[in-house]
Amino acid sequence: MSEQRTSRYVAKKIMVFSTKGGAGKSFLAVNLAIDLCRQSRKIVTLFDMDYKSADDAAILDINPQKTIHDIAQNINNLNYELLDNVLIPHFSGIRFLAAPINSMEAEYIDTESTIKVIDMLSEICDYIVIDTPAFFSDNVISLLEKVNYLCIVMTMDILSIKNLKESLFILKQLRFPRNKILLILNRANSKVGLTISEVENRIMGKIDITIPSDRLVPLSINEGMPIVIKAPKSQVSQSINRLTQLLI
Repeated sequence: MSEQRTSRYVAKKIMVFSTKGGAGKSFLAVNLAIDLCRQSRKIVTLFDMDYKSADDAAILDINPQKTIHDIAQNINNLNYELLDNVLIPHFSGIRFLAAPINSMEAEYIDTESTIKVIDMLSEICDYIVIDTPAFFSDNVISLLEKVNYLCIVMTMDILSIKNLKESLFILKQLRFPRNKILLILNRANSKVGLTISEVENRIMGKIDITIPSDRLVPLSINEGMPIVIKAPKSQVSQSINRLTQLLI
């Protein structure tokens, strides 16, 4: 990659965060990255920063031969060629930077290395979708000042609502701008004794995007075929389309 080429890019960075595990964070991150690529027709990289889970690779049906761990092992020699050799092209058009397959390798990837990788990706991409762990790790906190949008995924249950309120308080303490936060309610049509209005009243804020439950979601994951490709006209895909439009 030439310097002339890289000078064209200053990536928009979108972090996908959740209030607790199992909210659908990785599912959304994968499908959002693909939808961004399709709608914008620009260069999109999905970065699985949830180093101890590596769910994105499973959702994409990819068995990575190289991961962020390979970069971290050579971080002092990081250049465009090394980064390009680790990025995995996906048939959807996105490029994928995988989390370690062995979760123990996560211990050898420090925050400084993560930031260096993000900074270099920013020079060769238009969009970076960052799938985070479901808590305020050092990586998450350190990258907040660099991200353009923070998409927070929650579900229709009291624990998720409680954790979201705590997360919003922490973000306020960290002086993260509220206008950069998008709230996504996953499985919003679940019959669990709560309405969307009640959720909004509890968090004292508006939900930006609702995503319904649909049996196509687990089917798409089991098949390794992201839902925005498998069922682009489904209500789930249409919800992701609306989120994409807010981010482009």
